[in-house]
Amino acid sequence: MLALLLALALPASAAPAPRTNAAVAAVFEKIDALYKKQYDQDAGTITALDRQIESLAPAVTGFGWRAVSPLTPILQDRKRPLKIRLYALTFMGLTHDALALAPLKLLLQDPLESPILRSAAAENLPLLGLSREALRRAFCPLISEPRVPAAVLTPALIQLSSLGCDDAPALERLLRGFGLRPRALDRDNARRTIAALGRSRPLEGARALLRLLDYYPRRSPEKQFVLEALWKKRQDLLLFADTASGRLLGQLQKESSAPANALALMPLLSFLQDQKSVPLLLKLLDHPDAAMLAGAADTLADLHAAEARAPLQRVIDSAHLDARMAPSKGAPPPQALLERLSLALRRLPPIGRVGP
Repeated sequence: MLALLLALALPASAAPAPRTNAAVAAVFEKIDALYKKQYDQDAGTITALDRQIESLAPAVTGFGWRAVSPLTPILQDRKRPLKIRLYALTFMGLTHDALALAPLKLLLQDPLESPILRSAAAENLPLLGLSREALRRAFCPLISEPRVPAAVLTPALIQLSSLGCDDAPALERLLRGFGLRPRALDRDNARRTIAALGRSRPLEGARALLRLLDYYPRRSPEKQFVLEALWKKRQDLLLFADTASGRLLGQLQKESSAPANALALMPLLSFLQDQKSVPLLLKLLDHPDAAMLAGAADTLADLHAAEARAPLQRVIDSAHLDARMAPSKGAPPPQALLERLSLALRRLPPIGRVGP
């Protein structure tokens, strides 16, 4: 009798396994009954019954990690209605316990499972307080799965865009599968995949990103995301600086008519201290776009290109005649632009006497 009283006095999370199993089974008997009442009912009735089911969650999740074991066979039982299995999965995520990793990961990576359940597993895994590596091991294998459903791939890529994935070849193949000009969901997933490459650890990730600059057509908006990812991996570029500089300089030549892409390239050339880019940057001081003028001046200053002093001084001296200095929508304010050019000039190393 004393043992029984002690067991009843335990909090749910500390309850012994037999009590937990029996309690979870009883809750799902009620859920099964409420689910059966939904047959042939209107949307309002179904919603009301769903709310009753959802109100039962604390009776399961209150057991914490102990609830995972009795929930697992319900989740894995393919003879059960999909909606019942989905409730078992959701309750498992709400335990916020790492013990749920194994069943959710198994379901997520099973190509024969329902995409609805796999998608729900992808959304619930981050609730478990897992390490970055544990989440990577759960999500990265999906990148190599042939014909993974979009409903599964999208939540996985949302996670991998911040986690990264070290299988750079698989990420690059996936990206190319979205096409040269991805649209709608493919565009969003392409950008998430690019971000995942930027957070990958191997050197091959940086090489893949450089190849993607050549893959996407001129003026492609995807290039800005590739360049942002390359900036995150800029330290890797130092290991093959000559090759990287050559590829980036070629892109600057191609993208000089696309200021957004060209401006995203310039900080990488500065970082690599690529002196071979100086002649092209000097030409860009005459670019009709004010932002390109400012970006070229900043980059030349970063490169300590003394030969830029005279042409940059001429631009400043003739500012009152320069159409780029006129106020216009979307352009830098004239005074701010002039101050930026003057700062760049001051940063350049002197060569004799400059100016009048």
